[in-house]
Amino acid sequence: MSFLTLRPSSPLADVIQLYWIYQGATPAHAFERVLPMGREETLINLSDGELRCYEEDGRLHHRTSGPIVTGRHRSSYVIETRQPSAIMGVHFMPGGIWPQLDIPAQELSNARVEMQRLFGTDACELMDRLMRINSLSERLLKVDALLCNAPSHFHPT
Repeated sequence: MSFLTLRPSSPLADVIQLYWIYQGATPAHAFERVLPMGREETLINLSDGELRCYEEDGRLHHRTSGPIVTGRHRSSYVIETRQPSAIMGVHFMPGGIWPQLDIPAQELSNARVEMQRLFGTDACELMDRLMRINSLSERLLKVDALLCNAPSHFHPT
């Protein structure tokens, strides 16, 4: 199992708290509970590009393709752990994402939304670029470089 974090470059430090990446073996348990964190985050599944959430009984609740943005969650949710895992995330500073969006905060509450719908960028291209890189640390550096050079969506106003 490998877990790495990286602080963002200075142009993004007011908006993004950190980048993280996890890659590891498949655990013995099939599902895992994710507790609410009180922040917005972008998630990218670097294994198969799809993120899935489940009901308590193991039934599929929600499936999202490509990188997603999650809002603040008021309750926990369940994810599958049976598949090989390589996942990357961008933790936004509290309130850091809202100046970048044209929607009210409550619209992302308890939601998982495709990044492309919110930012209008080719989020799948970003995911594909990251999937072609083997090194975890290089993936973190690449996402920082890509976001630093992205349109003003990710830059402080």
